[in-house]
Amino acid sequence: LDVADELPMPFLRELRRCEKQTDPDAAVLGEVWEDPSNKVSYGELRSYCLGDTLDCAMNYPLRECALGFMLGRIDAGAFARRVLSMAENQPRQFFYSNMNLLGSHDRARALSVLADVGDMEPERRKRHAFDLTAEQYARGRKRLIAAWNLICALPGMPSVYYGDEAGAYGMGDPFCRGTYPWGREDAELIEAFRAAIQRRRASAILKTGEMAITACGADVVIVERSVSGGRDAFGEKAENGACALAINRASDARWIEYRGRTIELPGESGMWLED
Repeated sequence: LDVADELPMPFLRELRRCEKQTDPDAAVLGEVWEDPSNKVSYGELRSYCLGDTLDCAMNYPLRECALGFMLGRIDAGAFARRVLSMAENQPRQFFYSNMNLLGSHDRARALSVLADVGDMEPERRKRHAFDLTAEQYARGRKRLIAAWNLICALPGMPSVYYGDEAGAYGMGDPFCRGTYPWGREDAELIEAFRAAIQRRRASAILKTGEMAITACGADVVIVERSVSGGRDAFGEKAENGACALAINRASDARWIEYRGRTIELPGESGMWLED
């Protein structure tokens, strides 16, 4: 549902009732830009996480803190606290179903933002087409791959805005809505996106395992997913195991400790750690 947070709550409740009556397995996904558990809209305090309106939402808050962390605007501790706050504020079923995105038709292209070449969402009359230099593109691309790996490591539904995986860039609306770059796709970027999502799809732990987030200093975040006791995060039977993603946003290599091992993380990228 576009602009779900601008629709009357009674309408959302009735829509959900009719939908579940038609198909109990169908889901209602809504566009909510802020915390869906606690938002004031049109002077009314609303929660979309109570099981009477939405099943999940577009996770713009996660987008903001993921891009902010990669750009150095928040540190690893702040990123971890914000994600843990989301997990605490939302029912587990809702949190594990959110549409986790880095780009959308309403926001500047993620690669442009991560290239860090200026304001990508100025007032509309000041927006324009532009080109990135090879150095700027490489910087945005490296950060985008790390951010996409981060999205794939967290609970929720990893979602790609068309063209982000192929190297599309641009300012906010309307320049974020350009055509797909047919014949000019970044093949290596596509493969990096594909590898991350294939890992996600092949791993039951990454889908429904428990989540833990650790900040190692200001620049390194470790997202750990695990199943123990033969049960996943929802109490369903699952095979025990653990895996983790470590993201180092700094340009230099960092050494970390993970489950008794000392590991060197490359600069400005992510590394998957297997137990």
